[in-house]
Amino acid sequence: MNENVSNQQDDFMFDDNDDLKVSEEDLNNPYLYCYKRRTAQRAKANANDVYIANNGQFILYVKRCKKLLLQQENCKEVVIHGLGAAIIPAIKLSLYLQKKIPNLVVSPNTGTEEIIDQYDPLRDDLEPVLRIRRCSSIHIRLTLNQ
Repeated sequence: MNENVSNQQDDFMFDDNDDLKVSEEDLNNPYLYCYKRRTAQRAKANANDVYIANNGQFILYVKRCKKLLLQQENCKEVVIHGLGAAIIPAIKLSLYLQKKIPNLVVSPNTGTEEIIDQYDPLRDDLEPVLRIRRCSSIHIRLTLNQ
C-alpha cells in the first residue's frame, strides 16, 4: 500500500504554493494548459561569450570564435556555453578550434542549470503552474597563449 502512495505522489507536480496538485496528464492536455517555453536564466552576455544552440550552423560558430580570438586585439579569451543537447556541439567546436589554432588552451567546466517550465491555464478555474527541472551545462574557456 505504501508503494502505491509514493508512486501516486511522483505523478503530481507542485506549483510555488505547494498546495495545488496538478497531474502530468493534465499538464500535457492541450485543452487545459498551454506550455510556454522560458529562456534559460543567465547573466548578461559579454562580447566574448558564444552560446551554442543545438540547431545552429557549426561553421558560423567557428567563424565567430576565430574572429574574436585572432582579429580583435582586446579579446584574449572566448567562452563557449552549451546547455542540454548543445553540450556535444560545444565540445566539438572547442576541439575543432584547438586543432586549427596553435597555442589554444581549452578549459572546460561542467555544471547544472535550473530551467523553469511555465504552464498557463486555458480555463479560468485553473491556476498557472511553474515546474523547475535541472539541465546539464558546459562552459569552455578558450585562451590564446602568446
